[in-house]
Amino acid sequence: MADSLIAVPAFLAGGALAWFLRGWFAAEGAAALRDRIDELERQLAAERREVEAVREDHRRLAERLRREAERCAGDAERPSTSKGASSS
Repeated sequence: MADSLIAVPAFLAGGALAWFLRGWFAAEGAAALRDRIDELERQLAAERREVEAVREDHRRLAERLRREAERCAGDAERPSTSKGASSS
């Protein structure tokens, strides 16, 4: 009988300890998960800034190419005035 009187409180104490440890590890795991999420969000923000910078570079290059194409098209429409051209 004495064994059972000791076993019940020990079992309950063990269950309480297990419950406490489970909660503590869950809290630690949640904190680690939040830290990882924060790190990934920072990486994502940095990559978005990089993508935006590349888009801006492409936009500037496209504008420069458009202006160059317009200039070349304008040059092609003008008659040649080089010395090698024959006059009539």
